[in-house]
Amino acid sequence: MAVAPDVSHLSEVPFHRYQRFNCWQLKSLADEPILVFKKPSWPGEKDYPSIPPVGNCRIILLIRHPYETLVSTGKMLEELESDFWSRWSYKTMLYDYWLPTYEGMIAKGLPDLPNATTIRYEDLTAQPKQETKRLFKFIQSSRIDGTDTYARLSKGWVYMQDDGSPFIKSLKVQTRIKQRMNHDLLHMINAEPRVKAVLDRLGYS
Repeated sequence: MAVAPDVSHLSEVPFHRYQRFNCWQLKSLADEPILVFKKPSWPGEKDYPSIPPVGNCRIILLIRHPYETLVSTGKMLEELESDFWSRWSYKTMLYDYWLPTYEGMIAKGLPDLPNATTIRYEDLTAQPKQETKRLFKFIQSSRIDGTDTYARLSKGWVYMQDDGSPFIKSLKVQTRIKQRMNHDLLHMINAEPRVKAVLDRLGYS
């Protein structure tokens, strides 16, 4: 989104850090008129998402299928925390992370808010120009065309600021469809009616 000239490229810092800021304090964080804050959910997080009272805001709900979410999140966290898998499993991640995140989102009515829009990760990577064009329009950016290119924040790649993966470093959106090889995880997901209810509500077949 920071490819647009009027959209900020703030570091990836959870937006609740700024929930006590007034409008002028928020504007001091970046020169661009449109500020974008990111607040991913984390395993063990309670009452997600808590939207800060920042006035005229627009909410983008970026959603993803539980299989790829759990595999990706598990891979990331095991690199950050050597004992991660001693405290978590795919089952606890599903029931204490993915389901509470998405059920909470739905229970709070966020997908139906007039100032919110929902975008599926799978659609964003498959059709980046089309989906980012829609997002630019939604946030009232001056940019008209969509993009399949990332804006680079700096020469270095620092955790909590940029994802340092080779795919991100290419600065191009990657459409990568991987076969779902973990059949136990897939069976657990498919056998849970709560997951089906969430996916049906969010437009997944």
